[in-house]
Amino acid sequence: MQEGKDDIKEGEEGEGEGEEGEDDEEDDDDENDSDEDDDDSDDDDGISGTTITFIVVGIVIVLIVIVLIARSGSSN
Repeated sequence: MQEGKDDIKEGEEGEGEGEEGEDDEEDDDDENDSDEDDDDSDDDDGISGTTITFIVVGIVIVLIVIVLIARSGSSN
């Protein structure tokens, strides 16, 4: 029975080591470069969101410029 208690204590220590194990999983991801490319496709979604934001801001700026030109043209 005492051995079982020791195993539980070792398991508790193992939980702390489990965090280090997660780092080992990251090393496994480094070995699979093709999987990282798949992950990059997910990152592309984030980049495309940023790109869309820049495009929308650009369109708004262009529309403001067009409105300003139209106002100055109509006052002539």
